[in-house]
Amino acid sequence: MLIVVAFTSCKKNATDNAQYYVKYVVKGGAVYPLVASATSGLKVKLNNDKNVTEEYVRGNSGSHEFAVGPLVKGFTASVTALRFPNLATSNLYIKPQLQIFVSLNNGPYVLKSEDLSNTTRDSATISYKIQ
Repeated sequence: MLIVVAFTSCKKNATDNAQYYVKYVVKGGAVYPLVASATSGLKVKLNNDKNVTEEYVRGNSGSHEFAVGPLVKGFTASVTALRFPNLATSNLYIKPQLQIFVSLNNGPYVLKSEDLSNTTRDSATISYKIQ
């Protein structure tokens, strides 16, 4: 008689205790019909690790990175760029380029969402839900 005994273990899914980090990258700046003024730029709104919207005003050129975490599965990363100042009478527009990267357990950041449009506009938003 042959008796087969199978052992199984209650193993948690590796992502149950996962820690995620989000890096927002904002490039571009304000453009005017000719040249943006020295006081113009972008207002950046992003979700932080407490799921609260933070606002930053940044200059008119270059690239800025914002990192938040640790985060858990289900967090929705969102970043918005708006023209600054946002005056109704202003002919100021922006050409923002937005990216969201996610890192799992301090691993390399992986691109999850982007808007690399070169179109002038009033605002731009992208988001990504960690699943």
